[in-house]
Amino acid sequence: MRSLRTRFGAHAFTLLEVVIAAALLAVILTILVSGTYTIVESWSRVNSHTEHLEEILVLDRTIDSILSNVVPFTWPADIGERQPKPVQIFVGEPDHMIVSYLHQFNRLEDGAIRYCGFFIDRHSDLYAYYCDYPPFPSDLNDPKIKKSYLAAGVENIAFQYGDMNNDELIFEDTWDPEHAYLPLAILMQVKWFGGRHENWLRRTAGAGLYERHGSWQSDRQRSRVRRRSDQ
Repeated sequence: MRSLRTRFGAHAFTLLEVVIAAALLAVILTILVSGTYTIVESWSRVNSHTEHLEEILVLDRTIDSILSNVVPFTWPADIGERQPKPVQIFVGEPDHMIVSYLHQFNRLEDGAIRYCGFFIDRHSDLYAYYCDYPPFPSDLNDPKIKKSYLAAGVENIAFQYGDMNNDELIFEDTWDPEHAYLPLAILMQVKWFGGRHENWLRRTAGAGLYERHGSWQSDRQRSRVRRRSDQ
């Protein structure tokens, strides 16, 4: 009886050779699949970071242009009253804020002051809501309100408002509406689902209550100097 190698020719593979070839092919395919998965995952991660960076840049430009230009603006509380009490258009709450700020205008009739609020909608998207004429409507669906998309997947936003207390800067979660002045600074935090968060701290433009001309000294330092001179 002729052998298998003689029957099928001199170039036939043995079972051991087939097993070895299959094992090598499996190893090569595993390496290729693993490498492809790593490349795709790295590319997705880079795209995610790029999108987040672009989102941060949009947020930074918007928040900087608004918070750094916040100015005081008063408006009659009730138009129907004979002598309406003027109230300041500034709402400082822990989870939302409404401000008046200076902005670049294109038409003379628009004016240089705009009114803006930061809110999160039901889809977890962060928007800046704008209004060209006071007062700022309580209904965000009011026709005179325009909105600008800022970020997606936002879990919450938080605000803190800087004020002076015994010559020290402190931050409060809520701004007292009875204050006749604006916060010295505003701290805004945006937190996304997944744990990412960013902070913005800006000095407001219209808070000149504690401005000093020349060399600055705190009230405590001035009182010590005054006592020494009296002695």
